[in-house]
Amino acid sequence: MTTEQMISDWTDRNGGPRRFSRGESTDFLAIRSNLEKHGYKLSGHRYEYIVSKNGMSRRKFDWHGLLRFIDDLRVADGLPAILARLA
Repeated sequence: MTTEQMISDWTDRNGGPRRFSRGESTDFLAIRSNLEKHGYKLSGHRYEYIVSKNGMSRRKFDWHGLLRFIDDLRVADGLPAILARLA
């Protein structure tokens, strides 16, 4: 199978690569900014990240869990998930 055939097969199965707008990344500051748009506050210490809303509800995440939380918000907004989904 040639490279072109493999690319064509992958595109047929997946619809093409995911696209992100400028400035969308997994950088801590970008994630914090994204969460602030949804009314959340993000703080972190070492390898634990705490997301709170209205100063009341708090959730603790590791990095991967934080990215899953962000993905849930992104998908609800109609944006592509940051983490790739396994086929």
